[in-house]
Amino acid sequence: MIWILLLPSLYVAIVAVLWLKQDLLVFPGAGNGDQPLDDPGAVTVQRLRRDGGLEFRIAIAEPADCRGVLLWFSGNAQDLRGAARWAALLRHYHLQVIAAEYPGYGTSAGEPGVASFLAMAEAAGRFALAQAKARGVPFLVGGISLGTFCATHVAAALPARRLVLCAPPTTMVEAAQQGYGWLPVRWLLRHRFDNHAVIAQVRCPTMIVHGEQDRIVPLAMGQRLAARCSPPATLVPVPGCGHNDLPLEPEGPVGAVLQQFLQLP
Repeated sequence: MIWILLLPSLYVAIVAVLWLKQDLLVFPGAGNGDQPLDDPGAVTVQRLRRDGGLEFRIAIAEPADCRGVLLWFSGNAQDLRGAARWAALLRHYHLQVIAAEYPGYGTSAGEPGVASFLAMAEAAGRFALAQAKARGVPFLVGGISLGTFCATHVAAALPARRLVLCAPPTTMVEAAQQGYGWLPVRWLLRHRFDNHAVIAQVRCPTMIVHGEQDRIVPLAMGQRLAARCSPPATLVPVPGCGHNDLPLEPEGPVGAVLQQFLQLP
């Protein structure tokens, strides 16, 4: 009888703690303060303002030969240091890369959440689009994992020429259920990011790169999003790769197909 009474009480206590502390799981890169960049010479850092006047940081990497401007959104554990790594890597596709830091991360102001992330994404999108127009090159958008929610939102709202999504969840709820299926996630989760609803509004060609061994965001989610795109997205499954080891280097296994997709005629 004691265990019959204790187990439900313990379950309720765990649920309550996870509801209160869910931001630590959804946004593990928030609140870590300003971290030094690995190679400050590879990028320049600039501050922008989103609606409401709050500032956020972007890292900008310049290629030797600029053929497009790529706005990039990183994963949920990455602050400006992670954004700068992506910018430095992706510039080798002959792109100026603008990678944004999320609200509440590093020294970017605000609290992390759906509204603040999408407001930041829109402000970064307007800036990147202006850069592309000034250079006379295409405006491209991309992101990985959590960053795909911002990328999809921008591509639906602004005239992007290409959208690249790497390991994209359909929704945050479905992604959370993968790891916490024993919890009432649909009732607990406050942060309702949703690619599945928004991607139907995207009209530019889309490429989805997804690890076949992804246990955090299964390949099936990428397949569902690819089918929901109009026109249907190009799906690039990567054998032997999981969620955090997608090889996006130009010389890697998906480099050639990504290069071809990003380099517009």
